[in-house]
This record gives sequence, C-alpha cells and structure tokens, in this order.
Amino acid sequence: MSLSTELADYCVSTRYEAVPAAAVLRAKGVLLDELCCMVLGRRLPAGELLGRYVASLGGGQEATVAGTAVRAPRAFAALANGTAGHADELDGAHITEGHPGATLVATCLAVAEKQRASGRELLNALVLGYDLATRLVDTVGGRYHLLTTRHVHTDFLHAFGAAAGASRLLGLSADQHRHAWALTACQAISLAAFFEEREHLSKSFTYGHGAYAGVTAAVLAELGMEGNDDVFGAKHGVLAAWGGHDRAGVLLAGLGTDFAVMDVNFKFYSAGYPIHAQIEATLGLMRDHGLRTADIAGIDVRATTECVEVVDGRRMPSISAQVMLPVAMIAGKLGFAEAHNEDNLRDPEVKRLGDTMTLTADAEMDRENHRGRGAAVTLRTTDGRELFRHVRWPHGHCRAGDITWDELVGKCHGMVDEDLGPAQVDELADVIAGLDGVDDLSALTRLLVPRT
Repeated sequence: MSLSTELADYCVSTRYEAVPAAAVLRAKGVLLDELCCMVLGRRLPAGELLGRYVASLGGGQEATVAGTAVRAPRAFAALANGTAGHADELDGAHITEGHPGATLVATCLAVAEKQRASGRELLNALVLGYDLATRLVDTVGGRYHLLTTRHVHTDFLHAFGAAAGASRLLGLSADQHRHAWALTACQAISLAAFFEEREHLSKSFTYGHGAYAGVTAAVLAELGMEGNDDVFGAKHGVLAAWGGHDRAGVLLAGLGTDFAVMDVNFKFYSAGYPIHAQIEATLGLMRDHGLRTADIAGIDVRATTECVEVVDGRRMPSISAQVMLPVAMIAGKLGFAEAHNEDNLRDPEVKRLGDTMTLTADAEMDRENHRGRGAAVTLRTTDGRELFRHVRWPHGHCRAGDITWDELVGKCHGMVDEDLGPAQVDELADVIAGLDGVDDLSALTRLLVPRT
C-alpha cells in the first residue's frame, strides 16, 4: 500500500464522533480566532486588495468573503479570506511553526458553506486539515530545514491539509483524495523571499493562495481530474522534492490518536510570533520595576537561531523586533491599534530603543526549546541595573497552559468590535461554541457580514 493510499484511507474514515472533546474545543477556538482575524484583515492592504479583486471577478455566489457583503465562488472566497486571515500578525501559529489556521479555516469554511454542511462536518474537516498540514512540515524536516536548504517557506505545505479538509467535506473517495493532493502539488509553492518585502503583502497572499489551491484541487478531483496516485511517496513526489523521503512514517504517526490542533498557539500581540516572548518579558520587567522607556539604556535579547533570523532587522515593521518591541514598550501593550499607528511607528523613541537592542542566537535554546518561541531579555537601565527575565513559552503557546474561552472572546472584541459590533461578536462566539448542534453553516457565515 502506498503512502498516499494509507493517508487517503484514513482521511475518508474520519468523523466528528471520533475527535476527543478537547480537540473539538480547540478547533472551535481556532475557528473563532481565525474568522475574526479575517474580518480584521479586510482593513489592511493585502486583505482589502484581495477582497476587491475577488469582488471584481463575479461568478457564482457560493461563499462569503468575511467582513463584507460579497459572495464569490468558493475557491475565490477562500483566496480572499486566507489572505485577510494573515494580513495582520494576530492569527494563530502552530508548534511545528507557521500559520496553518489562515489557510485551513478559509478553505474549510468556503467549501462547507457551499455544501451547506453541518457544524460537526466543518469541525471534523478542520481537525483533519491540521493533522495532515502539520505532519507534512515535520516530515520534511521542519520549517528551518526547508528555509535554509530549499529556500521555501513551509506554510505552502498547509495547502495539502486544506485539500484534505475540502475533500472530506465534499465526501470524496480515497482515490479522489489522492488526486486532490496531486493537483495541489501543481499549484502550491512559496519562496521564502517574501520575508524581505517592505510590507506584509505577498506574505499574506501565500496563505490565501494555499486555500485557493486546496479548494480548487478538491473540486477538480470531484469532477474527475486526476494526478499521480502517490504524490507524497512518488520518486519525484512531495517528500522527495522537499527532503522527507526517509521520514515517510512521520506523516502517518499518531493519526487518530494525536490531534495536531491541540498544538495550536494563540497570539495576543500584533507582531511576528518570535517577538512575543520578547514583549512579554520586557513589559513584565518594566511593570514590576516601575520603568519608563526613558529609564532604558539597552535591551539584550537571546533567542533561538531561527527566531533571531526571522525578526532581526527586518524591513517589514510587523516582523521587526527593533520596531515592534519598542512600540510595545512605549504603549505598554501591542494590539492591532498600537502596531499599526503611524505616529507610534515614527516615534523617535522607537528608533532610539531599537538602536540599543542586541539580538543573539543562543545555542542552548536551540537544543533545549527550539519550538518554544522563548526569549531571555536583559534590560540595562540608566542607573546601572541589569534586569533579567526568561519567557520559555509566550502566553497563548500550547505549552504555556490553556487560555480560557472568555479570554479568546475578549481578544476578538479587541480586534473586530469596530467591524461587526460587540453584540455581533458575542453572537458569533456563541454560535461557534455550540457549533456541534448547527445543521446549516449559514447560521455562522451570516455573522461574518457587517450589519451596518
């Protein structure tokens, strides 16, 4: 039996009833978080541009473009929503590194809405998408391996998880699942060059394109389009191309017992994820010692090699530690408003603090906690003190302890009250909390459209 056959047989056997209650609750949290990120992202250039592009195409009104009254063909709705979902840096991450949620939620929502699927079917498809998407990242050796050896960003692999979730919602056969993955391989790629762009545009588009690829591949497979029967294990297939051919067992390990959605990390700062522990440690030190920014003479940060390379000196403000950490220090927090306020970004104190920063790759952190996204921060004060704090896992990380549903709803209010209104945000949260009993997803998707 081929690798793709084993995987496809598993996919078609999945059902909501077999997903543990904890994983269902986590999937609901992901859904609420990502949908609000999509609505929020419509305000930003990448989300606005893709929303406008999709609206200009016309076509069947199959699925909702979140945050608007536009309905579009499901692949294009997924494209717009996936892009908007990562237009800001508030969408969830995963312990395998990357942001599968933007791609997977956009995909599953678009297909489920067109199918008039139940809430249970949507949750099952989302859990399945996470299982495949994140295992692929581990199978090829992880994000840093692909970045340094193949110059691609692993989040394009999430498109294969998107295809799995879409195929399950469409009720495709095992053969059709395999063909959907082969057709996904024809479309999905993401060169890591986007880290050097000036704004958060093509980086966002990567996630929308992954969703578009997953939906398109599944729909084409449903229509009878075919591809390689074993695109994962083939001589020139996915694992051979990206370095995981000798690790094929990782793709199958723990399916049905180890649910990857449990390893989602929720984000509470509007910045690249490697900056979160830096912010948490720094703001904690300033609060505990009564410090103002004027009291800071220098900031020394130690983190993993990968974290340092992602956020050290970037041109893109949202993933630059030298910009986002000082903005957070000045504001005392870093929500969407603080991170996108031009006066904050141009404040001379941001440049002064950024110029005092040193970021050092720590080999011990690489060995002990490379997936923790932790940081060790030393603040040097103008009166000669050195204050130290080490945050191993930032708040919201899956190893830092569970967040509460109320805490997640509070985050959503902070993001999209301006767009949907507080009452509608509460209604959206209530519908998702009870999604197990929803028979038609229009009860959910209508709440993604602003009422005024």
